[in-house]
Amino acid sequence: MREITPELRAACTGAGSKLGTGGMETKLRAAEIAREGGISTVIINGTPPDNLYLALEGADIGTIFEGGMGDA
Repeated sequence: MREITPELRAACTGAGSKLGTGGMETKLRAAEIAREGGISTVIINGTPPDNLYLALEGADIGTIFEGGMGDA
């Protein structure tokens, strides 16, 4: 993604689930902080154990937030 829009933020509200805290809104904020530091971030479903390896290998999995992009 090139931009974290207000519409995206509005769709991602909530406090998380019984399996984790923070919810998607917190993940978006973390991706935004990383992006501002020039670091790309991928948000993936971490339940399937291979997903992390697939993401590290560059597979088209999850949502990529490119480092260094800034909100428009």
